[in-house]
Amino acid sequence: MIFAPHMNSYRRFQPMSFAPSGPDWGYDNRAAGVRLPETSGPAARLEHRISGADVNPYLVLTAILGGILHGIDTDPDLPLPIDDPKAEQAPPLGHDWFDAVERFAASGHAAEVFGETYRHVFAAVKNDEVQTLTGLITPVEYRYYLSRL
Repeated sequence: MIFAPHMNSYRRFQPMSFAPSGPDWGYDNRAAGVRLPETSGPAARLEHRISGADVNPYLVLTAILGGILHGIDTDPDLPLPIDDPKAEQAPPLGHDWFDAVERFAASGHAAEVFGETYRHVFAAVKNDEVQTLTGLITPVEYRYYLSRL
C-alpha cells in the first residue's frame, strides 16, 4: 500500500507491461521488482520498480529502509534472480487496493517500521478512501452499463 497508494496505482500491474509483476529481483530485467541494470562502475545502481510516481517518497524510503533492516536482522535466503532459469517465480503482486489496505492494517512489520499509531491512522484514512471511491458510479460505468439494458 505504501508502494501503490491509490486505486489507480494498481492499473499498472498488468501482464506484459513494463511494471513489475512480482516482488523479485533481476539484472537489467524490467519485469523485476528490484532491478540492477549495472552492478559496477559509475552507472551501478539499484532500481525499486514497484513504486509508482504517485507515492509519498518519504513513506517509500521508510518502507525500503525498514525492509533492509528486516533483511539484516533476519538474514533470509536470497532467491535466485528472475533471469536465472532455475529461479522460482515470486507470487504475483496484488491487484486489489482494498486487500492491500487490509493487509497493511494487519501487518506487524508495518507497525514495526511505521509505528502502531501511524499504521492504524494511515489504514483508517485509506479504508475511508476506498469506501468513498468504490461507492461512486463513474460516467463511464453509466455509459457502459446503461447501453446494455
